[in-house]
Amino acid sequence: PTPASTIGVVADVVGRGPGAFGGELSWYGYGGNDDFEKDLTAAQGEPVDVSIGMIPILAHARYRIATDDPLVPFVRGGLGLYNVRSRHEWNTGRTDRNSTDLGFVAGGGVEYLASPSIAWGGELLYQYVATSDEASNIITLRVQVLFGYPR
Repeated sequence: PTPASTIGVVADVVGRGPGAFGGELSWYGYGGNDDFEKDLTAAQGEPVDVSIGMIPILAHARYRIATDDPLVPFVRGGLGLYNVRSRHEWNTGRTDRNSTDLGFVAGGGVEYLASPSIAWGGELLYQYVATSDEASNIITLRVQVLFGYPR
């Protein structure tokens, strides 16, 4: 699938050291892959539109790598549940499928301390979702704004 949009909330509880524990609640919306939709259209005999939505509810650990610079690299890993919804629509009908599957996330990124309480950042994540028919492997690049940023 091709990413269409995403929005979410990530919260961390930071101790005295560089580590933090937290959680994430997000929503991802994907459009169907053109080749996949073309194959379904050929099999169905009429145009088919595919959409996929995913809501991960994750717990994670984050480790910030100490630097004297306002640019702070970090690594992150987590585990949780992914609610996945897929919809196939065509002129004469549609099918919907929902499932809740176990998955994990791993990745890293960088945060830039813009002020004592706000940071800008970006991260590259690998997400694995153990869907029942075939596991989903998702690479996500995202930009974020962090409020209440501790240093």
